[in-house]
Amino acid sequence: MKKILFVVLVFCFSSQGFSQGPIGTPTAMVWGNMPYGNPAMWSSQLHHYSNGPAVTSNRYNPSIERAKIDNDYHKAETYWKKRELWKKYNPPKPRTKYVRKPFDSSKIYAGNTVYWPVVFRDRKFNKYKSKIEKILGFTGEREWNDIRDFLNNISCMESMLASDMDKYPSSYYGKAKTFLKDLKKVI
Repeated sequence: MKKILFVVLVFCFSSQGFSQGPIGTPTAMVWGNMPYGNPAMWSSQLHHYSNGPAVTSNRYNPSIERAKIDNDYHKAETYWKKRELWKKYNPPKPRTKYVRKPFDSSKIYAGNTVYWPVVFRDRKFNKYKSKIEKILGFTGEREWNDIRDFLNNISCMESMLASDMDKYPSSYYGKAKTFLKDLKKVI
């Protein structure tokens, strides 16, 4: 028993010179040579007992609420000032309005030849292409059945094109889509 008491006293008094905390505290024993003490206890070390114990009550403090409101107001004010400065020194670039060129049937159909885009070189479109070229090749007055067949073939080509959209590059797909839209205007 005397040995245990002796070891405890020696341990407590030997750590006194190296510690930041009172004799025998965990801070003094474990974190003895560190100038700032135990990092886990830094928040509690900020409160000095000369000013009384650390205040941790749940009472309403109006000064804290006023400070929060002032901080929020300052953040908002700073945000809007920065935005105004950004607009002043980085004005938006004027956008050029994209205007689609008027429909020119000579780029689609001349004489008895239809200028098909690259996408329509695929064999699955051959049946529809031949029907469309046949209808456009008529020289006389077109009947309602011919017009209906013409539009149906174009809509079939559009649906086939849409179903295989991921097979083609986007520029080819876009050109083919506008081509079919313009081709409807030919008849």
